[in-house]
Amino acid sequence: MLATADALGQLLAAARRVDGTERIDTLDALGRVLAADVVSPLDIPPMHTSSMDGYAVRAADLAGASEGAPIALKVSQRIPAGARRARSRHGGAHLHRCDGAARHGHGRHAGDGARGR
Repeated sequence: MLATADALGQLLAAARRVDGTERIDTLDALGRVLAADVVSPLDIPPMHTSSMDGYAVRAADLAGASEGAPIALKVSQRIPAGARRARSRHGGAHLHRCDGAARHGHGRHAGDGARGR
């Protein structure tokens, strides 16, 4: 494996200084670098979204679960990217939240290390 300092040295040795700027059409910008940040005045998407697929469960539904005694939960609904939860959850079920789906609250989700065994 390449050490971080060696990798950085190789990158810096290959980098070339960009002198000057020019205005070009966006469609001609492939392979170019920006001279300044481009910042959108809009939040897109206009909601907090999940960064990865995962499952939302209630801790009470996993009470007593262990490696030796797993608890099976049925998927009560699937939430695709860009969608919001359709209805409230009930005990004994969980939600499958796809990458990009709207997030509600600040609960833990798979990817945060939450587990249900």
